[in-house]
Amino acid sequence: MKSTKLATLMLATALFGAAAATPAHADSKDYRPAGSIGQLYFSNHELRNSLGAPISAEIPIGNGAYQRFEHGTIYNSPVWGAHPTSNGDIQARFLSSGGATGELGFPTTSKRAFAGGWVQGFANADVIWGPGIGAKVIGHGMFQKWAADPGLLGWAVQDETRPADGKAIQDFERGSLAWTRGVGAHPAQGAIGDRWKESGGKDSPHGNPVTDENGGWRNGGIFQSYEHGWIYFSPATGPHSVWGAIGSLWAQTGREAGPLGYPITEETRAGEGVFQRFEHGTIFHSPATGTYATTSGDIQNRFVAGGGAEGELGFPTSSKIPFAGGYVQSFAKGNIIWGPGVGAKVLGHGTYQKWLANPGQFGWALSDEWRDGRGAHVRFEQREVIWDMATAELHSAEPVDASTVVFLGDSQLAGTGLDSWGEQAAQKLGLTHQIEHAFGGLGYVSTNLFAGGSAQDAVVHDRVLLPQGNPGAIILTLGGNDATTGASDAAILAAANNTWDELIRKYPNTKIIVNGVMSRNDASHTRRREVDALIVNAAKARGLQAISAAGMASAAGADLDFHDNVHLTQTGHNKTAESYLPLLRAALS
Repeated sequence: MKSTKLATLMLATALFGAAAATPAHADSKDYRPAGSIGQLYFSNHELRNSLGAPISAEIPIGNGAYQRFEHGTIYNSPVWGAHPTSNGDIQARFLSSGGATGELGFPTTSKRAFAGGWVQGFANADVIWGPGIGAKVIGHGMFQKWAADPGLLGWAVQDETRPADGKAIQDFERGSLAWTRGVGAHPAQGAIGDRWKESGGKDSPHGNPVTDENGGWRNGGIFQSYEHGWIYFSPATGPHSVWGAIGSLWAQTGREAGPLGYPITEETRAGEGVFQRFEHGTIFHSPATGTYATTSGDIQNRFVAGGGAEGELGFPTSSKIPFAGGYVQSFAKGNIIWGPGVGAKVLGHGTYQKWLANPGQFGWALSDEWRDGRGAHVRFEQREVIWDMATAELHSAEPVDASTVVFLGDSQLAGTGLDSWGEQAAQKLGLTHQIEHAFGGLGYVSTNLFAGGSAQDAVVHDRVLLPQGNPGAIILTLGGNDATTGASDAAILAAANNTWDELIRKYPNTKIIVNGVMSRNDASHTRRREVDALIVNAAKARGLQAISAAGMASAAGADLDFHDNVHLTQTGHNKTAESYLPLLRAALS
């Protein structure tokens, strides 16, 4: 019996201090409450009945005091005033944490019934009690959020965890609450909350939630914002995180309502970057290439077939862009173009840039790029081309040899569809493989849409593709349109020299022959004869073979063989070819 009394005295001393050792059967008349404690006790009949008689004197504690009663205690402090605690789980939790001088501090409210349980406020936190769960400590910010809708999460199943990082977390029956300094508390529950916890909770790359869940989005979707990104959920796709550079681009495209739809995977590492799949496409990011998406369709399918970001093409470096009635998209190691009825084809960077500048001269690609000893080939609707990797130049893939002549000229060459004087003479001299690039209106300065500009533009920028290799001769028949359009001598000479420089560079082992301007001797062709002299003299000064055609039509007896002022009839071409033949023979030899 003595030992039981001793144990009781020791427990009371531990819980309340030395003054608690007062025997419980002491005469309550000796401990009449006074001051703030007495005022509360005697002013509230219900409280007085619930606490019972006093069993101790008022005892100092911290900057306040307390007094014990049969069924509880009243605490008083100058800051919070007088408030009771009553015997039970909440008081036991309060005392186990150190009482009024412990982690909770003085009580700031009495215990009150709430949502089928009990709650009580203390200076530093609150304590809530749920049936079958017991009393749990919850911070003030967390409590305010929970108390606004206690049915959402149910009762706390653990005390709040508050590390020294300005954040806190607490688990409840149906989810968690996360609190962040400056943001407040927000729930994490359901599929989104599970995803957040799986990724590391408050210590994950997401950080803590900064909003509640938002619902009502497309296809029954919901999302929640976090310190670093979002978690999105839809019944069809499940919960997935979106953040960082990928999240930023996805937001710019309209999030789930945009062309990509909801995320269907997490961010995944690939080589030096990352990617994430969405319902209708994929977003890629790497430090070297930036952040771009591929979207559902043939281009994405071709990209995936080539191994994706770690395959033949590497990471995307642009979005899919409408172009020339189709679509294009660039990647680190190549490009994909898509044309109607043709599909998606892979082009190397060099060929792609030339195609972009003048797609009309190529049409759409009919093949992926392939390589052999000559270079990188692509077969287009208009022609097959080859990118010379050694010289970084694009050519037509037509084979050439000593019997090949490449003509570059205006409609005097063959624009009428007739057998021109130049073609006839070359044929007779053994240049039987003839590659013609003839454009009405073209000159050294004057332009033609299909040639991509002037002859200078066509040659310097590869807008007219010349063949790879060493043809037997290159013959230029230009200048007539420069005369007709009124180009100045200076402009003609500058453009002509640039054109010749580029041809000499590209074909150092090929004879380059510069024809002058075909004309008659009458006054209406005066400017044509002047431009002929200008071109021929400049070409000879450069060491090129040059053939004057000034007055050649008159010399050939073809003055009347024109169907307009400048274009010969077939009879005129035939006559003029005889005059041109010995001149071309001399130039070639």
